Amino acid sequence: MKPSKTRGKISEVFASIQGEGLHVGTMQLFVRLAAVAEGQAEEPTFVIRTLPGSRNHFARNPVTPLRFFQLLSETFELDRFFTVSFIGEEPLQQTDFLCELLQILRKNRIETFVQTTGAPLTDFEKLNSLVNRWCIDLKYFQEKNCSRYHKNLEKIISVTSPETTYFRLAIDADDDPTKLLAMLETMQIDDYTLVLQPCAIFPAHISDWDTGNIIDWIQLFRPFFQQVRWIPQVHKLLRIL
Repeated sequence: MKPSKTRGKISEVFASIQGEGLHVGTMQLFVRLAAVAEGQAEEPTFVIRTLPGSRNHFARNPVTPLRFFQLLSETFELDRFFTVSFIGEEPLQQTDFLCELLQILRKNRIETFVQTTGAPLTDFEKLNSLVNRWCIDLKYFQEKNCSRYHKNLEKIISVTSPETTYFRLAIDADDDPTKLLAMLETMQIDDYTLVLQPCAIFPAHISDWDTGNIIDWIQLFRPFFQQVRWIPQVHKLLRIL
């Protein structure tokens, strides 16, 4: 096999319980991707955090897809995880690396999950058929970006299915979703599930929510989705890394 010229930048790898979204409670292997934006300092190494009681490992950045897969396979029994999950800095910033890595994982029958905003759309389309499960983050947007954001979401809906994809919206108690709701009225998303995730940077934020305003938020989005689920970041509540 011809050596790959593609390299990826990783922040850390760790095994843990999924603490948010539709797959909460499942055992996953998380790959936190590093920032690749111009001007940001590069991380020369990344850590592979093993299960408690085992020794952590360090590896060099950047890393080829094949070498990264070998590191994962040497450290973990990959078939024991619900998915290998790509999180952290926007995964679509490293599309070429992920494209090769996802093909290797698929060849080895390893399930995958990617959390993304879905932009750039061309990169999402390159990876779509290689990913088993998607979480698409909805976001509040500036008026000037509304049209582009709308088109991106419409295309994502046209090439995914509710069986493989759900939407997530991180919210604070004083957020105003008016513009987002207006945009959703024009979209065919009634077969999909939306996860509303209250922000919980500090434990005190939990007190911002009570049964009344939780139900109010669910009811706001209920007309547009098949299901709306209120799922806080359980790992923070339980102090799971």
